[in-house]
Amino acid sequence: MRTETQNKRYNGWKNYASWNCALWIGNDMHLYFVARDCIKHANYCVDRAISKFLDYARGEKTGDGVPYTKDNIREYFVNEMDEMMEEGYKWQNQK
Repeated sequence: MRTETQNKRYNGWKNYASWNCALWIGNDMHLYFVARDCIKHANYCVDRAISKFLDYARGEKTGDGVPYTKDNIREYFVNEMDEMMEEGYKWQNQK
């Protein structure tokens, strides 16, 4: 059963856990590049990228104790993949 806190949006994210995982992945240079590599190696398939990242993280948690789970990182990966695709589009059209 989900609590009211888990269902509320948090700083524009689905919930606190999604925001917290995104904060840690996006601000830790190593995790950020691992996430981007997972997206690239998964051929921009969100579910495969998430699976690869979770294989890497293996039960780890953020510095605030929030576990990296499929639900907690999905929104981050969708947003990051969209940005990466936009970057690739811009780069290809600058040639």
